[in-house]
Amino acid sequence: MKEEKKEINYFQQYFGNLTTELYIDRYCLYCGDNEVHYCPKEIESIDSLNSTEFNNLIATFFDWCSKSDEEVDIINKQHYNDNTKKKRNHLYVTHVLIQHLFGSLYYNKFTQWIDSKSPRQRLISYIFVLGSKSEALKGYHIRVFEKMTEDLILFQIFRREMKTKDNRSYHLPKATVLKVLERIANEKNRKILELIDYQHLFNMIDNDFDYPIELLIKLINLDINMLTTLLVTVIRDQVKTLKIDTQKPIEFYKNLIIQIIKELDLIVWFYEIFGDKFSKFLEGIVIDDTYPTSDRLNILLHTKLFNFKFKNEMATKINSLIFNSSQTSYAFCYTFYKQLDENGFIELEKLFHKDKYYFFLAIPKEMVTNEIRQNYRDSMSSYSNNLDMIKIIILFKILDRAEAMQIFTSQLDLISWNHSFKSDIITILDDLDLLLDYSRLIIGINSQIDGLFNLLQSLTRLWSIFFNTLSKMTKPAIINLVIDMIRKNSKLIVSIYKGSQSYHQALFGNQQVPNALLEGDFENAISLFRSYLKIDLYSASPASKSNLYLVMNRYEDVERDVIFRVGKLYLAVLVNIITDFSEWGQTGLNMMLSNIENYQLITNAIERYYSCSDGQIAVVNKQSIPDQVYKFMEFWLFLNITQQTEDKIYLISKYYNDITKLYENEKPNGLTKLFFIETPLNAKFCKSSDLFKQFYFTLPPIATDRLVNTKLGYLLHLEKHKYLNKNNGNVVRNTQPPMSMIKKIIHHFSYDPIVRNIQLPMLMIKRIIHHFFYDPTIHNLEKVEISKVSKQWFHLCSDILSNNVDERNRSYIPIFRYSKINIEYKYSLWKNYPKSINWETLKSLPWNLIDILLYGHLECLNISLNYNGWFLERDTQLKTLIVTLYSPVEEPLIFDGILNHSPLIESIEFIVHSNWLYLYSTIESILSLQLPNLKDINFYFCYNLRNPIGIHLNNLKNKFEKLPKFNILSVFEYISFSGFNTVGIRTTDVNIPKMIEFYKDSLSTVKDAISFTINTITHIIPLIEFIDQHHPINSLSLILGQIPNIEISIDQIQTIFNRLNEVTNINIFSMCIQLEKSPSPYSILSPNDWKSINLGKFKYPNTIYTKFYQTLK
Repeated sequence: MKEEKKEINYFQQYFGNLTTELYIDRYCLYCGDNEVHYCPKEIESIDSLNSTEFNNLIATFFDWCSKSDEEVDIINKQHYNDNTKKKRNHLYVTHVLIQHLFGSLYYNKFTQWIDSKSPRQRLISYIFVLGSKSEALKGYHIRVFEKMTEDLILFQIFRREMKTKDNRSYHLPKATVLKVLERIANEKNRKILELIDYQHLFNMIDNDFDYPIELLIKLINLDINMLTTLLVTVIRDQVKTLKIDTQKPIEFYKNLIIQIIKELDLIVWFYEIFGDKFSKFLEGIVIDDTYPTSDRLNILLHTKLFNFKFKNEMATKINSLIFNSSQTSYAFCYTFYKQLDENGFIELEKLFHKDKYYFFLAIPKEMVTNEIRQNYRDSMSSYSNNLDMIKIIILFKILDRAEAMQIFTSQLDLISWNHSFKSDIITILDDLDLLLDYSRLIIGINSQIDGLFNLLQSLTRLWSIFFNTLSKMTKPAIINLVIDMIRKNSKLIVSIYKGSQSYHQALFGNQQVPNALLEGDFENAISLFRSYLKIDLYSASPASKSNLYLVMNRYEDVERDVIFRVGKLYLAVLVNIITDFSEWGQTGLNMMLSNIENYQLITNAIERYYSCSDGQIAVVNKQSIPDQVYKFMEFWLFLNITQQTEDKIYLISKYYNDITKLYENEKPNGLTKLFFIETPLNAKFCKSSDLFKQFYFTLPPIATDRLVNTKLGYLLHLEKHKYLNKNNGNVVRNTQPPMSMIKKIIHHFSYDPIVRNIQLPMLMIKRIIHHFFYDPTIHNLEKVEISKVSKQWFHLCSDILSNNVDERNRSYIPIFRYSKINIEYKYSLWKNYPKSINWETLKSLPWNLIDILLYGHLECLNISLNYNGWFLERDTQLKTLIVTLYSPVEEPLIFDGILNHSPLIESIEFIVHSNWLYLYSTIESILSLQLPNLKDINFYFCYNLRNPIGIHLNNLKNKFEKLPKFNILSVFEYISFSGFNTVGIRTTDVNIPKMIEFYKDSLSTVKDAISFTINTITHIIPLIEFIDQHHPINSLSLILGQIPNIEISIDQIQTIFNRLNEVTNINIFSMCIQLEKSPSPYSILSPNDWKSINLGKFKYPNTIYTKFYQTLK
């Protein structure tokens, strides 16, 4: 590289030598390898860049994209005046860099040129918009989708050069999709229609989009090849939901029918809708020479299904169509013959000359002559080895029986007793015909060579293979034809299976086949099926056994057989056969328990008996649910959430006949398993179970508050208050009234003549509302409801919500989809985005909002470990930075890019999910920045994360004059540490002697406060004594990390305070219940119970919290 080239910016350094050809999906532009990859020669060099270099590269690329075409031309002339050099290709640069920008705030900035006058800029924005399915880009997705029918030349380039590797659904609004498709359907200019990139267009539409059939017809009538291909795919995928208007003449669908002729399933679909009208329409196509031969042949293959009635004068034409076409396979010739021979349309000589094998198979036995027999003998050597079903049929048809038997018996060891049946519409009917012919033949042969070979056993195997194939069929019209043929030949089929001594589960792959056999030959079929009830079915599939018992349940009592011989239950068996699990003792209860995790059974039962909408608590008519289903479902839920440790079989037997007492021994700490009910399916049942709801309503708020902000939790919350009011108002401790009650109170006071004129100071009203919004246990919808009291209250609520976060930097109402916030909307509670936001959310917002929020509004930013994402251009207003480390950190983290632009930063918090070996060097690098307002650095070590070398920051005091406070918010027990102001330790078991030895150095360095998370209240006094005697410190917190199994008594708490008043060092003491996923800490006692406690020298502090642990001085 020449010296002057060194000044070329990052973009030009890395991408100045690109070729202009782009075949990204075919081979690498750099090295030519025939695979999709990043060429290590050039592209992977981006990964080696450090954070600053990478962000400089992106910044200069963005600057290049932002320039006008004229400015770009000037740059090209300056740096690419050498004619031997090819100009860089910005399309490929975009494609390369987009892969590296997904974690960057820059990504959405590249979408801003979607309506630019510059084709270069528009194309770059198209690539970025279509490269992301972010909800924030929804408006851009819509616009790009619309522009696919406008910016045709650019999307031709896009289609040719930047082919997508996968389908993307962007959840476009239905109105947008219909508008664009209607525009295409109404376009008169053929050239425009041929330029549209239909592949990308349809890739953007959801797979389950509900297309109007009339619109599909209009689009197919345009006769654009690629468009038609895509539309046929759409129709095939949505055939079950498309609505055909049978009032319209079948000619309306003419072009659609022509296009789907090769799609056999779709042909059957039309036939099931229109019946004989469709058959008549197809007959017209067959004899019309203007239609392609292949299409007409495809129709003829369905003769048996469609019951065509061709007139004799058309025989010559159809013969010519079949035998003069190079597109007709030999096998199809046989199929045509079998379907058309009644009308004598096919001349056998033509079939003979076409293919002798199929000629021998097709010719009726009565037409076989000596000449044909000799011809067959001459041809036998070419296909007689390895006899199979079809060859055996031909053998006995062409030759006389004696000669055929001689050949047959001499080649028994060469016979193949398997056959591959096909489940497609064309051949399954012919296969069944052949199998019936073969069965009759084998039964006759077996009587002559009985004892030489068990031919009947092999025949049952063939029938089982056929029934397995039939189970794969999905078209009712074809299945009905097959079942009808089985019904007509029941005697033959039953006689075959009666000759076998074993159970053939394929016979019961569904219930249609055995029912058809019963209808056709009841006496023999019922005798056969009864014999199956007496033999070992151990190896049979659960589905096959279940179908056997469901069929026989109409004629026999099979409940005992099901209990003792079926493992996996199906809903039909549970509903129609089982009546009482307990009647069968331990075996019945074991079967019930073994199906508790039978997801298919649970799903089907809920959908059938407990279906209700998301916004409702269902009132289920118990009379409509079979008792065995009702009990099974109640036990399913109970056994998945119970905290009882007894054997599950014991629990089932204990409550089975008195199920109303199912939850009587459950403890309040049931929260640990209540997460089970949060899934949509489980929630649907919980909303319908009175037993569960009555138990749930007795739980204290600490056990249920985590669920309140879910749909299910809020519905149960409202239902709970209805239940309590109905039951004489026996309010559970610490419950809150629903919003409807609050509104009634407000309404009452608003019209009370005495209080109507009393005006509370606005500051007081605002503080009351602020308390209400702050409380994390109040449902979000209730916070919205209280804002509707008046216009003044709405503005107060809006101000509180938009400008405040709690002490953990969380918004008072959680936001799950920031793209749905419209701060410009008149009735939006959010007048601005929250001051606390996470990095993932920020980078997904529209490009014009990112800078506004990041540099002028946010006070707290939560980021994940991402080396290339922390790059800022100017100063922010950030006061708090939260860093979540999910993966092991293998090098010191560098925060210069973000911290140098955050002069107001006061607090940094690290949430650590994995080992962090470079903690010390990372903190050292942060301190070296000398941030003027930094007050504390906090650490939260998740789970049972262990650090073998400990967590030590004590040496930092020797390197820096001014240090912030270092606090460990939470760390697992027996990990050493030093240099921290406060420490929180999670314990599993309090072993005081071990703690004295291990923590003698670590705790001695703690300056301000110590907290322990414990499992039981009995650990409190030992820990008080431990701190008092070994680590004098004035502030101690003790946190119960789980709900106590036994309610904590006033006497227990009094004993704690009696001991606490005897120590001299502890001046500040707090204790509470704090669950890991609970929204807030909880008081150990109720407010009334605290009044009974003699606190001694300790007192309650003033606090704004509506639910708070007792802090006592």
